[in-house]
Amino acid sequence: MDYQEEGSVQNTYANGVQALESFFEPMAATLSAFADERNLLIEKYRHEGFVWSLKFRHPRGGEAVVQVYRKEVERKDSETVVVRGDWWVDDYPAGTRSIRRGRSRQLERCQTQLLISALEDSLDQIMSWVPGQWDQVINGLGGDWARYWRSKDEFDRLLLRLPEPR
Repeated sequence: MDYQEEGSVQNTYANGVQALESFFEPMAATLSAFADERNLLIEKYRHEGFVWSLKFRHPRGGEAVVQVYRKEVERKDSETVVVRGDWWVDDYPAGTRSIRRGRSRQLERCQTQLLISALEDSLDQIMSWVPGQWDQVINGLGGDWARYWRSKDEFDRLLLRLPEPR
């Protein structure tokens, strides 16, 4: 790749990030305040996607997330966001991931009070779930996990990077 091509890639990336930042700008302060108040880790734009993930360690085990994402990414004029929560528990020795998915709630991105309500509802819903009420169990993940983490202890330490919610 020559210098011109590299610059073009960097400009494309910068333009993409700018589009993500612009879309979330009306919600950024609300999302940040909610995450701070509830002790949630913010992960923005995973895989350059139109999504903010508010992540935490579920008190009953595993990892949980409240996500806010653009409903129709392909439509540049879309103002609709979706708020949804998920919880999953990984079993390293069995190579399984058990997943519970929450209700989706759609709203316009500038509706601050509805956004706060949707975030609270989603978090409350996740916190009310108990193990065993899974929507899906994915098997056969052990081989993939073993390539990255040599032991269950090493794998389990991944959860320690996540905060416990308030």
